[in-house]
Amino acid sequence: MELRDPEFQEYLDAYQCTTIVSPSSFNIALPKDKQLRIAIMHIGAPAGGMNAATRAAVRYCLNRGHTPVAILNGFPGLIRHDAAREFDWMSVHGYVTKGGSELGTNRHLPSIDMGMAAWMFQKHKFEALMIIGGFEAFSALCEMRKGRDKYPAFRIPMVCLPATISNNVPGTDFSLGSDTCLNSLIEYCDTIKQSASASRRRVFIVETQVPPPLSYKCLMVGRKMWLCCCVDWVMYWCDRGLYTRGRHHTQSIASRH
Repeated sequence: MELRDPEFQEYLDAYQCTTIVSPSSFNIALPKDKQLRIAIMHIGAPAGGMNAATRAAVRYCLNRGHTPVAILNGFPGLIRHDAAREFDWMSVHGYVTKGGSELGTNRHLPSIDMGMAAWMFQKHKFEALMIIGGFEAFSALCEMRKGRDKYPAFRIPMVCLPATISNNVPGTDFSLGSDTCLNSLIEYCDTIKQSASASRRRVFIVETQVPPPLSYKCLMVGRKMWLCCCVDWVMYWCDRGLYTRGRHHTQSIASRH
């Protein structure tokens, strides 16, 4: 192991912490007075890696001596149905290979009932919060931070793990799921391009989820695939606009042959 790169040791430690119960090679459990009840929840649209991140967080918490508490179906689940339950080691078994969100996710923020959300935090004695999600998760974190003066239950450590295919969480370069989404889009574009290469005087349009302004995914796929143009839906939202641009590129391509 001494001949390995230090980064390899970090990866090995992370692997052992999330796959072995109380690794005998090292003891990372914290003293009783430092062990916390950590709430974990998903907010926003589903993204690749949400479940894998949840599995890693739960098992790392258990090996550190913390108590992970899963909040099901976001804030509506917590506020309306009291959907919070403690997770053990096997609760997240198989999460690595599952897509979507096993905990359940939606776009609702704590502002739907801030007082009840704070009461639920106090009822379940949450001492820390981990939110996995995209821009909505970031917004939820901001709302709870602003509500700390009025609601003491929110005066706990909180963290947002970016997980969104849109890659639009402020202050981050990459998010969980964004690279997976790009790889899938490029694979689909490769298939379309194979058909398009045998065609003349035809334009193929690939539509992606595009929040304004022009999305990260649209630009990155356009660069990788050498597409003729990336169209902002705010400017060309109508069929007439797409028709005009399509006709222009059809004539442009035809003039080259």
